Amino acid sequence: MPYYRSVAVRLGVCAAAALLLLAEPASAGWRWDATTVGRGLGRAVSAHQLSRLEADGYRADLARATVVLATSQRPELAAALHDTAELATTYDGPRAVALFSTLRVNTNLWAAPGGADVHDADGLVYRWFAGGGFRFHPLASFAALNQQAAAGRYRRAVRLAYALLARARPRGGGLVWESYFPWAGGRAPWTSGMTQAVAAQALARVGFRRDAHLAYRGLSAGLLASTEAGPWVRLYSFWDAAVLNAHLQAALSLREYARRTGDGEAAALAFGLRRSASRLMPRFDTGFWTRYSLHGQEAPLSYHRYVVELLWKLGRRTDERRWGQWAARFRDYWRKPPELRARGRRTAAYPVPADGFRDRAVIRFWLSKPARVTLRVGGTLRTAFLQPGRRAFFWSPGRRSARAYPVRLSAVDRVGNRGQHWLPPVQVRRDTVAPTIRATAARGRLRWRAHDDATPWLRLRAVLYRGQERRRLELGRRPLSGSVRLPVRGPGWRTIVLAADSSGNGRLLSLGG
Repeated sequence: MPYYRSVAVRLGVCAAAALLLLAEPASAGWRWDATTVGRGLGRAVSAHQLSRLEADGYRADLARATVVLATSQRPELAAALHDTAELATTYDGPRAVALFSTLRVNTNLWAAPGGADVHDADGLVYRWFAGGGFRFHPLASFAALNQQAAAGRYRRAVRLAYALLARARPRGGGLVWESYFPWAGGRAPWTSGMTQAVAAQALARVGFRRDAHLAYRGLSAGLLASTEAGPWVRLYSFWDAAVLNAHLQAALSLREYARRTGDGEAAALAFGLRRSASRLMPRFDTGFWTRYSLHGQEAPLSYHRYVVELLWKLGRRTDERRWGQWAARFRDYWRKPPELRARGRRTAAYPVPADGFRDRAVIRFWLSKPARVTLRVGGTLRTAFLQPGRRAFFWSPGRRSARAYPVRLSAVDRVGNRGQHWLPPVQVRRDTVAPTIRATAARGRLRWRAHDDATPWLRLRAVLYRGQERRRLELGRRPLSGSVRLPVRGPGWRTIVLAADSSGNGRLLSLGG
């Protein structure tokens, strides 16, 4: 391998790392991962998946990483080592090349210099992930290959194409490019239909027609789904959601691949992808923004703009007017301010005393698109970034005076469009009305049922008397309805009940025996 000048250098670095590991007590974490990787290389050699020379080169990469980890705090490098260890039982030529080149990049670099991507000598793209370090990114690498081909830099494009092919694994009668890090709930390794389509396009542009066909064939390895509208390209092999931007990009890429190679099957698939996208397009339209996936939430701004760009491209390259119409519609959403509407009936707030019941006002509203929403009421501000739909803010008046407080909501979407709406005022009140209550005292049991809009409980007292006998009972805090046994026996007892709400408003009841 060109990174080291000789096998002797590799073995020397391995020996240095081994001495360093022996000098320190074994511990969990990266040391365990380093041991796992070393054993995985041994198994790969025994299974004839790697040659001894290849394995020695990878052990040198492992040794350099362990030396760095033993002498400095490098959580991203440790994460890259862990990704490598997770697949230690499955090393083969393409997978080992991808994993250990990623480990090498993370050993040499501390962080992304001035951006999220770095390119190695072959032009491969390694994307920075916070906490995960640099990770080989097949989709970004094929995008770079497209750029090199479009710019006419043939030598660089061919070198990058060979580097990508060295990392391709056979599957489903074709070639697939795996990603070797967990993402969006999926475990490594995973593949992407979008990556496969862009790979076919990029390789065809460089003139690697056979390899482009194998990349196209890789879509059959679980990366095509069926919807009621027709075929759909899966963004991730572990996720069945229909993602709009990935599907549109795949339709464009496969159309160009088919045009450059004369692949009739791919041309038919590209047509089917456009047809299914056209049928489902209304369901990605909220009337104010685009959805990222079918039945999903609204797309982030970058993906919304990406979809608009893809729709314009489809319109120009296919002469199908509907794509330009959708693009213009979605583009106009950038200029449309968010809408706010009052929702539901609002009840008054009774913040004094703070008894846990209606102490806060619930301000319910409907929001049309993702936006940063600011609530202004009673001289206070509250701001939050909210997704569209039915939403609510809670406002605590505290000891503010009893009156109506105007409510104003304003919203700023991701583009900067501003909308605002005045909602019905919040009524802050004091509870001055005693609860209505019905009670009976019979057969040695007191039963009651009360109603009060401003209190969740009652404080009950009872006086029992018969002739000259008197008994006072402190029943304490009780729910609005219930019963309690009275500590008296025999006939002739009468009961007086005092029921007070949490604000101290009371009602006196005189009950028979």
